Amino acid sequence: MSLTDNEIFYINLEYNSKELYESFIDLPIGFLENLPAQYISTSNNVKTIRQFKTALQSKGIETTFRTDLVATPDANYPAIKNILDQLQEIDLKPGLITFFEQKAGNDIPLHGDYPYRQNCLLMIPIFYNEYKPTPAITYYKDGGSYNVTRPVIMNVMKPHGVKGITNNRLMLHIELPDLPFEQLEEKLNEKFEHQQFSKFKADITETWTCESLISDLDNN
Repeated sequence: MSLTDNEIFYINLEYNSKELYESFIDLPIGFLENLPAQYISTSNNVKTIRQFKTALQSKGIETTFRTDLVATPDANYPAIKNILDQLQEIDLKPGLITFFEQKAGNDIPLHGDYPYRQNCLLMIPIFYNEYKPTPAITYYKDGGSYNVTRPVIMNVMKPHGVKGITNNRLMLHIELPDLPFEQLEEKLNEKFEHQQFSKFKADITETWTCESLISDLDNN
């Protein structure tokens, strides 16, 4: 399967894992299930993901409650604003911005992100202090499997899950809700043909290294 099969799209972004970690570590943390189901009309009294899933179960529709922990950062924090400024440069508008922490042993079953996120998601893995690279695999139903160790835009409308979470892992998630994945991928590929945007084009043939990944491995 190629990397253009409507699942993921690698992108080069400059970021500092240490600074992202520091912007996360003192934030209040809650369960993913308590986030607003923002794309559902509030007229039916369903406001959170938990309420949405409970409503589905009452209709006999099978669903799974997840254990992901989330924290909502200040978008003006310099480490995050740096990333948002890069997205603005390539005309990508952010939606929901959250840190996601997934605990060792808590694999994520197949799911779609809608109705709390839609279309696309930028995932930025954070490797610093207790958060080490893991063999965890993000996989799609009847699709590809990916070990996410670099920034990637993924299609959150197709069923996907995560397995093999052997260590706690931390990522910054930035929703990109405006375009379906196929259109966003086409838009970025066209932009990356221009010299001014070529720095964002990822070379998927080379091994990804970020500053904190290198330092963590060197210290072990």
